[in-house]
Amino acid sequence: MNAAGESPGPRGPTGPEGDARPGGRAGLASPESPTASPAGGPARRRRGPAEIAIVAVALLLALVPAGAWIARLARGTPPTTKPFLFPGEERAAFEALRDRAAKGLLSLQQPGGGFLPRLDAIEVDPLDRAEATAMGLAGLAVASRLGSRVEGLEDGLAKARRTLTQLQSQSGQFGVSRRPRRGVGVSAVACGVIGLCVVGEVGDRPYLESAGRALVAQAQMGTLPSGWVQAAAARGLAQLVESGYGAWLGDDPVSVLPSQRIELSKRVTDSHVAQALVLQLQTGFGAPPVDLPKAVLRRLLEDPPTWTGLESDMGSWVQQAWLAARLPDGPAWFENALAELAKAPGETGVVEGDYYGYPVARTAGLLLVLWEGGGRRPIGAP
Repeated sequence: MNAAGESPGPRGPTGPEGDARPGGRAGLASPESPTASPAGGPARRRRGPAEIAIVAVALLLALVPAGAWIARLARGTPPTTKPFLFPGEERAAFEALRDRAAKGLLSLQQPGGGFLPRLDAIEVDPLDRAEATAMGLAGLAVASRLGSRVEGLEDGLAKARRTLTQLQSQSGQFGVSRRPRRGVGVSAVACGVIGLCVVGEVGDRPYLESAGRALVAQAQMGTLPSGWVQAAAARGLAQLVESGYGAWLGDDPVSVLPSQRIELSKRVTDSHVAQALVLQLQTGFGAPPVDLPKAVLRRLLEDPPTWTGLESDMGSWVQQAWLAARLPDGPAWFENALAELAKAPGETGVVEGDYYGYPVARTAGLLLVLWEGGGRRPIGAP
């Protein structure tokens, strides 16, 4: 989580023609003597058209990745590369599952670009619509950054971005509920922050800053509901730091993360995983390390999760992936996860079910798990 942007490569060409020598522009021929050095050096051969073309192409190739990294830094997101935590020999299976889930999520998108928690609902609360759209945006964004090229993905991603930003209120949160439901509101703004950060468009920065500051305010405003809401808020705050917006958390980012008191019991619950994630992120922000994160992961590895269909909670898988991706023994969790999660999507790629969440959240959640373990490439990288 301590990703830092590196400055681009050399400022200009090196070698005899580009060296800064006394007398100014060394290596440039004078008008009077095209082949003589103005500094009185030995005569040089004039380069032919073919050589000039080769040099120009080489310079362009060198500038392409540097320009991409500069664009990335301008967006506020340091160019980072994360390791592939799933078994290396299963990359093809990983990519197939990524594309299945991306197609499934696109099939759930409304013509205008938003997402709904229930397709058969007569009326949908604006806050529920905002959370579903934020989840959909996050899922499509990570699918794109993981290299998926399924038909309609980039268009669907652009529509989701536009729709979500239109749902933003003056407070920075997404959606205005007819009744107070803080948990759904925090989930919506946290997922929106993750999605907008991953997309990394310069034009989204005002919306992202407003949402990011709203998330910081919510995290500091009393105790959040444990489990998914606490974990999503923490992950959203960590995404701000990872994307170069850590200053929005203030001078003491450790205290902003929504920590709660909890004791480890025989049965590990979402509340344990969420608090373990918060503590591990606090360590990344400079707090002293504690035992709970590793202890929780050990329990998870002793009894790895299995996918049982409609009775499986994809939100629990996402929280566990967020924790495992930040611990040394985390790859062992991902080694088990891919084969199990391959059972989750149906023929259309949608992760069905409305007992634990709803199809949009469950399908986007699958993509978020893949994002945590699938490695991340800087823009411009092969």
